[in-house]
Parts: sequence; structure tokens; C-alpha cells
Amino acid sequence: MPTILLRLLGPSRFRGSGSFEPIATGPALHGASMSYPAPSTIAGMLASYAFFKGLCSSSTYPINECDWNLISQCVELTLKDLGMELSNGWALRPGFVISRSNTKKKIYVHLNASSSYVELSALADMIRYTLPQYVKALTLYLASRTAKAEALISKLREEISGKLRKYKENGDVREPRTIERIGISLERDMKVTRYGYIYSASDLDLHASFEFPGEEPLVATEVVGTTTYSARVNRIPVRLSEGLPGLIEVSSDTVAEAIKELNAECTDCFALIQLTPILLPKGVLPMVYKSLSTTEVLKKLLSNRCRLLIALSDVPYLAQSRIAVTVPGYSYAMDRYRSPQPAIVGTTVCIVRCEWNQAYRIYVEGVGEARKLGWGTLLPVPLPESTCSVAQQLLQLFGTTRGT
Repeated sequence: MPTILLRLLGPSRFRGSGSFEPIATGPALHGASMSYPAPSTIAGMLASYAFFKGLCSSSTYPINECDWNLISQCVELTLKDLGMELSNGWALRPGFVISRSNTKKKIYVHLNASSSYVELSALADMIRYTLPQYVKALTLYLASRTAKAEALISKLREEISGKLRKYKENGDVREPRTIERIGISLERDMKVTRYGYIYSASDLDLHASFEFPGEEPLVATEVVGTTTYSARVNRIPVRLSEGLPGLIEVSSDTVAEAIKELNAECTDCFALIQLTPILLPKGVLPMVYKSLSTTEVLKKLLSNRCRLLIALSDVPYLAQSRIAVTVPGYSYAMDRYRSPQPAIVGTTVCIVRCEWNQAYRIYVEGVGEARKLGWGTLLPVPLPESTCSVAQQLLQLFGTTRGT
């Protein structure tokens, strides 16, 4: 399966959910870039290429409140123009950074919980080391609430910190670096400064984040569901947020093969790591929020695919998530921000029991709304069998009316 690589030509600003406008926040503005582009940014980048080339237009397809079908059609036309033959089940799977050098290539996973980039095999090692111990310690804590259980959790945090230091020294964990700047707003009709409208901005410098000599970091999005690919173009200029330029290219480097290599133990216990926000469709959330549980919501989304044992929203370094309202990007077709939508944002770690083919299918298909465009991407990582057994006990301790 081919991978779309985005080369950032300089510092970039990937907006989160919200507006960078004085009308919304007042004259003292601050815009901070996310450490990885949202799925709407990547899909919009590909769709805009089809718009500018005349492959599709806003009048080609009906525009409604959620124009996901319009974007999907335009993205599909772009992918075909790049030389891909697509099946009906094609989808974008973002959340990765590929680092190239003269001697090697590494695949990094972006973790929202820590806003860092972790090498794929190092992340799998961290998951296999951390989750079994964390689940056991949390089970003991909920069952007894003794000082011993608290000491186990505290010791585990220290051990994870030690592992992180070693990973950072080896270059397997990278922290995002930013460039700070200050400016002043201009009038829209003429290049005259607006009195008092000073702003500050923190832009992502991805190249500085991968500071080893000879490294070139590229934002990677795998295109799953492709039948064949024949290269037609080398590089395509695109516009990013704030009109900043970038280049995309299509590579035969496949993330899927690296993911499949993780399942050497042939287990039926897996962790599903959330890489992108999960947009929640209507009917998933109750009308009245009493004791809303991430586990209960994800059980509905994963039904008939894997048996979800528990979804953890707070694991040291690895998971930090919540159910919140998010704005899933700006729609140029509608010329406004899309309406707010409930979503699971951050990084959730799900422990599931199923066969590898089913776990991998979840990665390919995604969960929630607009999953074809990269939302709801979950990365499967195999776990020891005993972890699922302890996770079942942990869920019983949490109870059916308590959130995780």
C-alpha cells in the first residue's frame, strides 16, 4: 500500500479546534501549532489539489452540513490522478512520521498524549512493558487501595521515565520543537496595522525536532485499500494552513508491513492505540450525561469486530484522552468552520481480545464518522495473554456506571 509523504518546507502551523480571530478571542491573540496535522488538514490538502486542478468543484456534489462525501470524492480523484487504483474500501491512515537518512529509514508514531514522535518498534516495546504492569497495579489499587498498590504505580512511573530517557538518547523518541514569533494584525482592505491587535504564534519546526545529521522527517499518511500503484508524478506543491507551502510525494514505503511485523507472537490480546480523534456519530452518546464511560462508547463503535475489555484514558505517558466537543476543520466548500461535534480527543489505549486479522481490520477501516478521511485511526499492538485476563478484572472493579 502506498504512502503519501508531506515535506514541510519550513515552520508550519497546524491549527487545532478553534478560531484564530480577534472577534472570537479579543485583541490579544496567540496561535499555537499542533505537533501533527489534523485529519481534516491532510484530507483538505489532497482535496484542494483536485479543486485547483479542476477535477472536482463545489457544484459537482451536493453540499450539506457535513460535506464528508464531497471531500472523499475529491480526495479519491486526487489519489487516482497520482496513479492509484482504489478499491471501495480505501481510506487514509495518518498519524505517522517517516524519518529518512542516507543509511536508514524509521517509522515514528505521533502520540497526542505526550505530543511526541515515538519509533514504531519502541512504542510497541513500551506498550508491552507498561500496560501489563499498569493494569495489574491499577487492579490492586482499586481492590485494596493500600500503600503497596500506590507504591507500585509510583515505581512504574519512575521506570517508564527511565525508559523514556534511554529512548530519547537513542533517537527513538523525539519532542516537537517550535519557533516563537510576534506580529501585528493588518487591515483586510489595505496594508495598515490595526491598533492594539498584537499577536504571538508558536509554529512547529519538524526539521529541528529531528535534529540528527542527515535526517529528513516527512509527515506520512498511508492509503489503505489500494489495488495497484504506478507513479505518475514525483512531487506536487500544496497549500497548508495559513497558506504555507508544502510538497507531497507518493512512496512505496508501506506502514502496514511494519505494523504486521509486530504480531510475531500470534496472540489474541491486543492494545489499540488511538492516533487521531474519533468523531462520534449520532446515537452513540446518551441524551443525558450521567456517568459517561469511554469504554461504553467504544464498545458500541467496535461491536462485531473485537471484544473490548476496557478503554484506558490515563496511562503514564501513553494515554491521555477525554470525550469533548471539537470542530472538525474548516470547510472551503461551505466557506465556514464545520459545526462542533462530540469526539474522543487525545490518546486512548483500548485492550481488546480478538484475532490479529480483526485487530488489523480495525486499523484499516477506522472507527467513528469520517473514518475514510483518517479520523478514528487505531494502531494494533500485541499484548501478553495475561493482560486481557487482568483487564477483565479491572473492568469489573470499575463497575458499569463509572468512567475510565
